[in-house]
Amino acid sequence: MTGEILKMYIPDVFETAAAGYVAAMSGYLKGREYLLFASPLSARSPDTSCLWHHAYRRRYYAAILIRYLARFAVRLISLPWGLFKKRISWGYVITGKISDRILVVFAMCCRWDNGGKLINSYVRTGEDDRCLVIGPRKSLAGEVSHINELGVIEKWEILKALCLAGTRAKLSDSALLFLEWVNWVLGLGWLELDAVWRTCDHVLGEKGIKKAGCVQEMHSSARIVWHAARKHGLRTYTVQHASISMAKTWYFTHEEERKAGVVLPDVMYIFNSRVKELLSLYYPGTLFKYGCSSRYAIWKDIRVPVRSDGYHLFVTGLARFDNEVVLGAMFRLIEKGNTGKIRLRLHPFAKMSREHKRRVNGYDKKGTVEISRGVALSDDIQGAGAVIGFSSTVLEEALMMNRPVVQLAHPYYLRYIDLEGLIGVAYKDHDKLSGEGLRALSEELVDYSKVREILGINHKEVDYGVLFS
Repeated sequence: MTGEILKMYIPDVFETAAAGYVAAMSGYLKGREYLLFASPLSARSPDTSCLWHHAYRRRYYAAILIRYLARFAVRLISLPWGLFKKRISWGYVITGKISDRILVVFAMCCRWDNGGKLINSYVRTGEDDRCLVIGPRKSLAGEVSHINELGVIEKWEILKALCLAGTRAKLSDSALLFLEWVNWVLGLGWLELDAVWRTCDHVLGEKGIKKAGCVQEMHSSARIVWHAARKHGLRTYTVQHASISMAKTWYFTHEEERKAGVVLPDVMYIFNSRVKELLSLYYPGTLFKYGCSSRYAIWKDIRVPVRSDGYHLFVTGLARFDNEVVLGAMFRLIEKGNTGKIRLRLHPFAKMSREHKRRVNGYDKKGTVEISRGVALSDDIQGAGAVIGFSSTVLEEALMMNRPVVQLAHPYYLRYIDLEGLIGVAYKDHDKLSGEGLRALSEELVDYSKVREILGINHKEVDYGVLFS
């Protein structure tokens, strides 16, 4: 199995160059490595940068270079404003009782109910479970502690150190990597991460804490948590919260980065053996255990519904490229006519172009497309004849509910979820959808039990107690 994975995964030369650049910079950033390893050059996410969509980068290299140069000029001009005026207005809340363990949660991953209780979708917690919630103060509840804003001189010192590291480190592959780095630095994209560092450094350093958890695995913010925990000698825990594939490039640290000091979690709960095979080479010191994220545990007791010949449900993800692919396919289907009823479920924080927003609103007003608002995901899926998407985990959840899915393909963008070999999945080019094909698909069989196995539904739920056990 491991041999097969090695054979199918050939790191893109751009990723390799980025990892080498990060490792080279680490020698010039002693004491601030946490920002380096949480930067977009190390936490390489196709969600936030087109550079990691390899086909797209190769096809539009010149256009990307021009755009990055223009961005560099704008950020250089606006730098004085950023140094003197930019504020993040972040804070933190500590919930639960004092104990030897604490779970770090970011505000975008949780909410408070009407009674003031913290609701975390990824790791279920009780009232006494100690949590550190960090994020914009307006999104927090309870006794909110302010995170101090950095002064002009403090900002300048960090910015200068980051810029000097970027210019001194050897970079042999591409000007784009340097521009990615310097644009992030000049745009003060590190301010929020630095606030997370200062908070975690303070709270995790409290006497008596021995274990720290975080629900974001290897996203930028979680990398900050791991570095702070390592500084204070804590054992660290996380749980897989969504599908992991080779397209999710932020999960895969290179050997140069590990030697340079990137910190990985000590314990990681995962869904299945395939994930363990995929990750084990890149997490040499991590203990893998099997478990089911609270996010998916809600599906354990849901009865598989009977099939429906209802609407075509289009689902989008967070990233702009995902919305571009799915909405583009939906628009082309509508233009062809004879589409049947169409329903659209957008990601709550979907990033869309103005043109796509305009067209979606127009079709909504005309009644051509019904937009899902305030409806439970399970209800949306239950009323669908087929579910169409690109990289949204809703495709997996639809299969669990006995609904066939169409996973769109695009020549320039990576797909985050791997549904290869599952019964009930059709693959279509983003410009090849047809109403007839979708209606025929609604009759296809679905192996929903296999999907439950892949998503860890058959394992024990990893709640707060299990996470730290």
